[in-house]
Amino acid sequence: MEEKLTQQRVEYFIDLEDDEFYVDRMREKHGIAPDSSVFHTSISRLVKDKRIRRKGRGLYKKIRQIKPVQVFGVDRERKSPVTLIFPRDFNTMMEMDFAEHIVIREGDLILISGLSNYGKALRNGTPILTPNGWTAINKLIVGDTVFDSDGRPVKILGVYPQNLRQCFRFIFNDGTFIDSDNEHLWQIQTGYSRLNKETGRGKPNSQWHKWSILSTKEIIKLCGGIGEVPLHQRFIIPNNEPVQFEKQEVELNPYFLGLLLGDGTLTNSTPRISTSDNEIVDYIRELGFRVNYVSQYDYRILGIYNQMKMLGLKGTKSDTKFVPKKYLFNDIETRLAVLQGLMDTDGYIHKNSKSIEYSTCSKQLADDVSFLVRSLGGRCRIYSYDSHYTYKGQSLNGKPKYRVNIKMNNLNPFKLKRKADGYKGFTKTDCRVIRQIDFVKRHHTTCIKIDSPTGLFIAKDFIVTHNTTLCMSFAGENIDMSPVLMGNEYTDANEEPLPRFLNRLDNMDWVQWANGNGSDKFTLLPVREDYAEHIVKDRLNIVDWINIATGEHYMIGTILDGLKRQAGKGIVIAAIQKAEGAEAGRGGQFTKDFADVELLVDKFGSYETLLTIGKVKEYTQPVTGRTYAFSISKGVRIINFREVIKCNECRGSGYKVGQKCENCDGKKMVDA
Repeated sequence: MEEKLTQQRVEYFIDLEDDEFYVDRMREKHGIAPDSSVFHTSISRLVKDKRIRRKGRGLYKKIRQIKPVQVFGVDRERKSPVTLIFPRDFNTMMEMDFAEHIVIREGDLILISGLSNYGKALRNGTPILTPNGWTAINKLIVGDTVFDSDGRPVKILGVYPQNLRQCFRFIFNDGTFIDSDNEHLWQIQTGYSRLNKETGRGKPNSQWHKWSILSTKEIIKLCGGIGEVPLHQRFIIPNNEPVQFEKQEVELNPYFLGLLLGDGTLTNSTPRISTSDNEIVDYIRELGFRVNYVSQYDYRILGIYNQMKMLGLKGTKSDTKFVPKKYLFNDIETRLAVLQGLMDTDGYIHKNSKSIEYSTCSKQLADDVSFLVRSLGGRCRIYSYDSHYTYKGQSLNGKPKYRVNIKMNNLNPFKLKRKADGYKGFTKTDCRVIRQIDFVKRHHTTCIKIDSPTGLFIAKDFIVTHNTTLCMSFAGENIDMSPVLMGNEYTDANEEPLPRFLNRLDNMDWVQWANGNGSDKFTLLPVREDYAEHIVKDRLNIVDWINIATGEHYMIGTILDGLKRQAGKGIVIAAIQKAEGAEAGRGGQFTKDFADVELLVDKFGSYETLLTIGKVKEYTQPVTGRTYAFSISKGVRIINFREVIKCNECRGSGYKVGQKCENCDGKKMVDA
């Protein structure tokens, strides 16, 4: 039956070539000659359309809708099949599927439409932590250093402006907030999974201490919409680990500096300190400073005038004190010592031995204490209030005061023995809780991609926010084809190979990347634009990835057309961005006009990847082919590769009777 139908379509195609009106219409509207391959390709698309069941039905309407970008194609009869080895971890069943249904030919374009590290777009102007201070996210460039959620310095691999997007403000229980777009990914945990090891029926809680990755729009849906989040629906986001700034030389001992900022008088020519703790006085003497007794609790400290002047602290009053920048952006030991000095003087422990506070008249010093606490992995909140004093029987207003409420688990913020022994740590969650979600107007946003396994980086107020594997696998498995690697994933701003790229080469130990003489078997091109001009003809070219700004995705058709024209007898593999759950890359139908095979990549749960792979048969249709799930180990090795199918219990919706489907755990698909 299929053969007969195909023959009828071919005969119909021949009849159409004799239709002078149609030929004139094609020449007049699109400048396409009847003897060109483009003409034949355009007619072929029409006669293969299963919706055309008889001659003339809706044909003229379809002809009028034809656009030049949609009619270019490859004459499959003139191209020879070639052998392209897919990643070694893809199982035998998939290889058979390819042999039966998918033939790779010379000049083919294989499209990888995937999520770009599950993008993280924040509003332009959002401060991101760097070794030299806070920098607006839109001011960062590839090669800059930021810090991941583990506190480690990492390089930026990509900066992707997203232009105007609807933003949402996440307000946390410590008063901090951050603005992100609806695709921003958060690592979250429910209060139930955080605090309850057992269910209400006494059974083990399967979600105990489990983290999930959700987008802004998913969180809004689960929280019941915009506004204040009900207590039972509030999510927790993790705190960062202590930030690992590089060690810097400082003028004064950091603990001693903290003591001076807390109980020191710095307006006199000779600094003084007031304390009733002999332990503190003895410690200052052990540092080698001369300490002279002045009055009941006052001591004059000699020999530090020049150091205080160099640090800019000479003459500062109680409401103008601050922590010098070189102490804030120093190693963990230095920052902890400064905090301990401050807490030993002006710190307070509540009766429960768990809640602690720091009090000061200086707004800047309160902010600096907050920075120290958060950079050490703690959590804090600043409260301000008006102070009062009595003079000659009258109550008068004093200077504004600030209290910093502090919670720390892993580090003791005190050094003074009586306070250090009394502090028991904070046993409840030290994480931030999402208290409220609000609309903010549309803003320009920016994504960054970092060289970190977690993909999470530290933004303002120390808030932690979350295709290359397939491209590297194609290159490694086809190393004998002398592949060409280009794009913005492998080199830094100076066009030098990134450490992450070199590590991936080492981790793919089953691939011989170099010849016997030490020369590379592949070519590395640091290309970020004009990709077609750098295609090496008749070779395997891998573009990772095509970077196009939001609002200009209509250009993807032109770019892919250029890549295909330059391929010759080679093959081009190109990676593009895709929105989560979308059936095509960003650019819609334009992404499919020139592709022969598409690999559609999506999320599968929190930590796995979903892959649908098949022929691009019609630019208006989704990719048709089998679907697989897998995990990635060491950034390059594809593991646990298996076929998955739509869940029968929830029919692929992820929910059943208003609850998350237990059969697929809300993933919509299950193992075949």
